[in-house]
Amino acid sequence: MAAKWEYAILYSEAGYVEWQHPAGVVTTDDLAKTMIKMGCKIKKSQSANYIDFLNCVGPQGWELVNIVSKSETERYFFKRVK
Repeated sequence: MAAKWEYAILYSEAGYVEWQHPAGVVTTDDLAKTMIKMGCKIKKSQSANYIDFLNCVGPQGWELVNIVSKSETERYFFKRVK
């Protein structure tokens, strides 16, 4: 039987970050703030990078499958087994 997948997108541009996932949407003006809202373990004073984000969502089963970058906008596409 084929696996059933669910998908998520991390959308990022200057001053705007959005995590769209099956349970809802998290929107802030900063990656670290988005991660804090998602429940990731990060100090509020710490700046975050995309490695930190991957280390946060990886244990939740999310796998990065594609990146689309255009100008100053980036979209990171994830999937996990449903």
